[in-house]
Order: sequence, then C-alpha cells, then structure tokens
Amino acid sequence: MSSDDLAVVWIDSHPDIGTPKSEYKGYHAMAVTALTGHGDPDVQKLLPATVSPDRIALVGLHEWTDDDFPNIAAWGWHPVLRAPTN
Repeated sequence: MSSDDLAVVWIDSHPDIGTPKSEYKGYHAMAVTALTGHGDPDVQKLLPATVSPDRIALVGLHEWTDDDFPNIAAWGWHPVLRAPTN
C-alpha cells in the first residue's frame, strides 16, 4: 500500500507529536511523530511506510507541552481543537 492511499484521524486529548528531545518523554508520546517519519530513527526503520502530515487530522486535542507547537508549525498541521466545556 502506498502512503498516498492512507489518511489518519488521530482522536486524542494529546497530540502525540513529541520527539526524542521533547519535554514529555516516551514512545507513546511520539506515535504520530513516528507515523510521519519524524520520529526516533530506531523506530522509523521498523515502519514499512510513513504518512504525510497533511494526511493526518489531529482531533480533540486539549493537552499540550510547549515544545509541541513548533512541531505543529514545522510539519504543517491544522489541529481540530476540543471546544471548551463549562
């Protein structure tokens, strides 16, 4: 399968776009990063393909770390944020 045939809707309160240098550590915090080919090189070599960031929708996000924002901007994402609740 070509990665052009795949799109991902990532529904989570966390964006999971960390890198090995991010404040919040752990591979579970880098899942989407790995899908896009920006992840840890040891994990990347295990994946058969990657998905372009423009084919991933990040939905429902409301918990971020400050170092997530540069990744969002650099990789061209436009997340769909959760509406505030009262």
